[in-house]
This record gives sequence, C-alpha cells and structure tokens, in this order.
Amino acid sequence: MNNEKNSGDVVIALAKNAAQIEFGDIPADVIHATKNAVLDTLGIMLAATGTIRACTQLAELVMNMGGEKECTILNLGGRVPAPMAAFANGAMAHALDFDDINWEEGGRVHPSSTIIPAAFSMADRTKGTSGQEFLTAVVLGRDLIIRMAQAVGGQANWYSWQLSALLGTFAATLTSCKVLGLGEDGMVDALGIAFSQAAGTMELRFAQGSDLGGMYASFPSKAAVLSALMAQHGIKGINTCLEGKAGLFNSYFGGHYRREFLTADLGRRFEGVTVSFKPWPACALSHVYIDGTIQILREHQIDPEQIERATVLVGKRCQTLCEPLDERRKPATILDAKYNIIFPIALALTKGDVVIGDFSEKGIRNDEVLAFSERVTYEYDHQLEDTGGVPPGIVEITLKGGETFRKRVDFPYGHSSNPMSRERLVTKFRDCASYAAKPLSTKRIEKIVELIDNLEQIDDIREIIEGVTPD
Repeated sequence: MNNEKNSGDVVIALAKNAAQIEFGDIPADVIHATKNAVLDTLGIMLAATGTIRACTQLAELVMNMGGEKECTILNLGGRVPAPMAAFANGAMAHALDFDDINWEEGGRVHPSSTIIPAAFSMADRTKGTSGQEFLTAVVLGRDLIIRMAQAVGGQANWYSWQLSALLGTFAATLTSCKVLGLGEDGMVDALGIAFSQAAGTMELRFAQGSDLGGMYASFPSKAAVLSALMAQHGIKGINTCLEGKAGLFNSYFGGHYRREFLTADLGRRFEGVTVSFKPWPACALSHVYIDGTIQILREHQIDPEQIERATVLVGKRCQTLCEPLDERRKPATILDAKYNIIFPIALALTKGDVVIGDFSEKGIRNDEVLAFSERVTYEYDHQLEDTGGVPPGIVEITLKGGETFRKRVDFPYGHSSNPMSRERLVTKFRDCASYAAKPLSTKRIEKIVELIDNLEQIDDIREIIEGVTPD
C-alpha cells in the first residue's frame, strides 16, 4: 500500500519533470543505452515486416483506411495518419518476441516496444525532430515505464495485467508529447487521455492461436500518438489519472503501489541503463534454458543423435510455458512456438542455436525438430520459483548411454549481468534487417547503423525513416 504523503496526483510531477528535461541533462551512459535500444528495436521491426504475416495484414488494413498522408509505415511504405502509422509500426516491435526487457527491481517489462514506434511516427509527423530531441523523448518514456513497473512490482499478478501494454500506454504518450513539444499542462492532459485507452491482460499471451500476443504494442503506440495530438488540440484529460480514487493504481492494482519508485531522483537518475537485450527471438523466460542447452552441447561436443532426452527443471511460472506438454511440443502457430520452453529447446538441441528463421510457418513444422521435441520434457522444482527477477533454470541432457549433463543458468546471455556486446547488437541488427519485406542493401544497412551511432548529431529523424523504407 502506498503510504507516502503527497499533494496532487503524481502525474503532475512526472509531466513537470518531462517538460523540463533537456538533452544536456541526460548522462552519457543513458544516451548510449538508449541508442542501443533504438538500433535493436528498429532491427526487430524490420524483421517483422518480412516474417510476421499479421504485421503486413495490419499495414494493408491501415493503408486501405486512407486519410491524411502524414507518416510512413516503416519499410513497407505508404503514408497514413500519424496514429495509424504508430498502430502499424507498433505491431512490428514485439511481433518476434525479440525486443529488450527490464528485469530489475521487480519491474519486469518490455521498455522499448511501445515507445520507439510511437516516437518514430510522431517525429515523422512533426518534421524536423532532431536526434537529440528524439533521444530525450525516448529516454523519458523508457524511464517512466520502468518506474511504473517498479512501483507496482510484486503487486502486479503475473496472471492478470500485461504490464508492457498497460504501462506502455503512458510511457509512449509521454514520449510522444516530448517529441511534439508539449509543455507540462499538455502532458498532464495527454496522460489523462491515454488513461482511457490503457489496457491489456495476460490472456493475450495465454490464449493459443491468437496474433495479439505479438502485436500488443500496436495499441499503446496508437493511443500515445492520438492522446498527444488530442491534448495539443486543447482537449482536457484526467489530471488524477494515476492516483485518483478510480485512477490507475487504485482501480488496476487495488491501491497497492510504491510511489517512491516513481519520484525518487526523478530527473537525476534515468532508468534503462541495465535493460537486457535478447540474443534469441523467443519468450525471455525460455532464455535460461536455451542458454543452458547450448552451453552443454558446446562444452561436451554432443551429437544430437546421442541424446536420449532433455529435461528442463522449472518453477511455477515457467511451468506455464511447458503445459500442456503435447501442445508445447507441437505448437500450432508461430507465437505458440515462441511463448514456449519445450519447442525452443528442441530447436537448440537440433540446430545448436535458435534464430529468426526457426519461427516461420515452415520452421515450426520442421519434421526433425518436431521429432526431437518428443525427447524434451519438464519437471517442477520448487527451488526455481520466480522471485521478481529473471527466474533461474536448470537443463539436464541424458545421453543414450546413460551419461547425464546438467547446467544451471541464473543470468542468460543478454541479461544485464551477462550482457551482449555492442558488436553482437550490431550483428543482430544486420541479421534482422536481412529479413525486411523490402530488401535493404548492405550499404543502406550500414548507413542506418552509422546514423544511430551518431544519433545526437542528426538534424531530422526522417533520415532514418527514409533509410529503412526503400522507394
């Protein structure tokens, strides 16, 4: 329960801070981490255009709806009203389940997938948004979503709200407001308008066969741009949207939240430096198991044909990604294959790695992988319970001769305690870009990397948008 005495809804303090922050106020390590997030997210969006059918279907729908040709649908092309461009672009950012994740302080959330698509669309509309302005806006959005996730922390039931979608609506709105140049009052109004559109439960991940688990970021991205534009046009929002008697924290979380996480060192400390990047395009909870499997195979030079069975030991939360076992072994859709522990382990065992191409209509029906998945099973282990950070995992591989190898992983590759190098992030971007629906030349891809490396020197973010969207 929040016990901190306050005067006025915390949304006012958050808006005041965001309105005052300038690029020069942001530490160098935060800028560096944010550039990495922009590169990573943009690459994932490009890959989604060429691999996830629902993304192109949504883009086609948006194009057919017509309207003012304000903003570009990244890579696919076509210009549509700003909120609808954010809608289409947002769908791409989490579609591969390859985007960054924050594990720190109980604030488990994807911090970039809702924010960066909205930022690109709003910058496209405003024309002339500099790299410094863009970075400042993205920094503020990532800071806010992580602070909000930390504030609700353990109070957020894993089986209820989808925090990345719910809280991302507010964070992406703050980012959109900053790009648009709104002041404190406009930001308060926009966040209050966004409150009426903030939603999303974990059922979109639990349900089998739905596209929405991968597309959730489309809704907050659209809501963010729309809310900022409504506020710019003088529409008044709810200035008690977070702490009012029926505000976010009271209605959605029963009044249980920690206000100090929202306000501590606000404007002096920026969250996002310790965000984890993904080396494998699957649910983050599977990564300790993928990592453990690959380590065992490499350390012991195991031929897959020698393997009798593989067992993943899981806590209760990860157990949900192993059941029903038969469905996890033979996923019906690409999303079902990603939101899974059993199938990715079969991929790792069969191929020695897990890559984007494995999660395609053809990839999830690979006879060799499906046959191998029958050798993968799970066991519950109470010592592996989720404590708010990344849940640890154990992999056991038993050979046909009876020999067993065991590996426990607490921090998978890509976690902030076991980080990916900048070089590996650039390699990931290049690989993602190679899957784009409209192919990008090597020269064009390298130019985008260079632009993002020097983002604070860019005069107009549309240079990047045009760079990833061939004529």
